[in-house]
Amino acid sequence: MTKESKPVVRVWAPRRKTGCITCKVRRIKCDETKPTCQKCSTTGRKCDGYASDISPNLPVSSSFLNLPISPSLSPAPSLHQPSDLRENRAFDHFITITAPQLSGHFSPKIWLQYVPRLSINQPALRHAVIAIAAIHEGYTRGLQNPERNTHLEAYSFALKHYSLSITNLQEVIATGDSSIEPILSCCALYVVFDSLRGNYAAAATHLKAGMKLLADYLSNTMRNKTESGEQIVRAFTALGLQVGTFIDSVLPDDTTSIWTHIEIINRGFKPRFETVDDARHALNMILNRFMAYHTHRRIQLESQNTATHTTSINTTLPDILQDLTRWSRSLDAIILKPRANLSATALKGSVLLQVHHASLSLLVHTAVLEASGFSHFNSTSLYGKIVSLSRTLIVGDTASISSDLGLIGPLFATVSRCTDRRIRCEALELLRGVPRREGMWDADVLVRITSGMLEIEERSDEDERQKIVAVRVTSDEDKIGELADKVVVDLDYDRTDSAGRRVVGTKRV
Repeated sequence: MTKESKPVVRVWAPRRKTGCITCKVRRIKCDETKPTCQKCSTTGRKCDGYASDISPNLPVSSSFLNLPISPSLSPAPSLHQPSDLRENRAFDHFITITAPQLSGHFSPKIWLQYVPRLSINQPALRHAVIAIAAIHEGYTRGLQNPERNTHLEAYSFALKHYSLSITNLQEVIATGDSSIEPILSCCALYVVFDSLRGNYAAAATHLKAGMKLLADYLSNTMRNKTESGEQIVRAFTALGLQVGTFIDSVLPDDTTSIWTHIEIINRGFKPRFETVDDARHALNMILNRFMAYHTHRRIQLESQNTATHTTSINTTLPDILQDLTRWSRSLDAIILKPRANLSATALKGSVLLQVHHASLSLLVHTAVLEASGFSHFNSTSLYGKIVSLSRTLIVGDTASISSDLGLIGPLFATVSRCTDRRIRCEALELLRGVPRREGMWDADVLVRITSGMLEIEERSDEDERQKIVAVRVTSDEDKIGELADKVVVDLDYDRTDSAGRRVVGTKRV
């Protein structure tokens, strides 16, 4: 350095913290106009104001440190690099497209407001948001151009931020420098992420870890009365039911744990029916009660412990039927309330809840009658109701994902169980038009299964009866974002020929 040259002096100043929350999330300079800034209003965005609602630090159980990282991922550096254009674009994609789709027909508040707000000062959560947005964008690209590989690069970008998020979160928890909401929000996003990429074991692990953490937190404090706390409880309840209903038949121990934790985090719950979202949570609690009974019943039957099973039938199922009747009346009161002024989203949500109510009613009635020695009852009207209500929701629905239970399960059950062929065929056509993924539930895979079932049944006649005995779905869990046509589906069936001989067959669909 010559005498004439001078060292470059970098002037440091603290970052301004007075901008609106929306501009902070977007990482742009806010003009700080009040009550809403011009940067938001002139671009059509909703300004979330200037108040911060970050909770104080809370102790976190050390058991939550053992978050799983996919073995296919190499360790990522823990330092959060400066934001770039692509990260900002992914974050904007989350807010404008992914978050509303995750919410389905219900309030998007937790995904659209709480999560972005908490992520301002939480790198782990910001990485998780970017990962979800990227995998969603890549998934959509794969649907639009199945013959091209344009979506693979987006998946690689998503995995990078998924790994960064977990690494950051582990470090934050280890130091104890964390609040409960960002940790739980990360965990919920991990469940969604692994569900979308088909890593169901990892999704279930994240779900159970998050629910245990939430249960421990609630047991050591006064019940969380804040709106954000209630939203988190409801989000984990919905995620638990979506995951649990999918894995119930293959992982009964895991689902028993899920049903138990849902009950724990909702301990002291008293139904209220002020909004459609209230009605949704109340119905979710009834569904959880039935699923806990259903899983417990199957375990008892497998162990041939029928005495306890008979007692639970006589007490649990009639109570659930009464709860369903009361719930239906309460939802009607919300819809018919004078000056209710329900939004379009709330109206669609109320229709979806009626679909779920009909579906759950079928499950409970079937359980009662089967336990009484009957195998069938006149269920055609309820299946018809599911089809007619679903048709009104599918029109104009362009969403590709959801984190909640939607139409896939009820329509799949209708095609699989209804005895009216016309209703079954209508349900199958509707199933082809629903959003491709509802968490773990993949509409296209279920379309292939139900189409194969109908084809097998069509080959049957009076002298040759066939029935499905098993459905086997296989895929490579290490490959993320596989399209449905890359998943192998085999249907095993029994056929009794005209001579009364039993023949076992397999159909790949």
